[in-house]
Amino acid sequence: MPFTIEQLNKVDLAGFIRIVGPVFEHSPWIAEMTWPQQPFDTIEQLHQALCDSVRTAGHEQQLALIRAHPDLVGRAALARTLTCESIGEQASAD
Repeated sequence: MPFTIEQLNKVDLAGFIRIVGPVFEHSPWIAEMTWPQQPFDTIEQLHQALCDSVRTAGHEQQLALIRAHPDLVGRAALARTLTCESIGEQASAD
């Protein structure tokens, strides 16, 4: 179910993580770190805040983000363990 930015600004932390958390695969900590910055006026502002959370995160968290991203053309793809989002990204990259 798509959410408007106005609706997203009204959800609690758990809802925000559930909705926004998958944007950065297997790294819901980014959504959690970004949630206190609401309200967001636009989706673009939300996206910028999420990216800023990654940039300002500690080195270990940034490494965890990189490590959480699946090996798209390797084992994860062959094992069919990619998320729907990754499968969609790969399909659009062809």
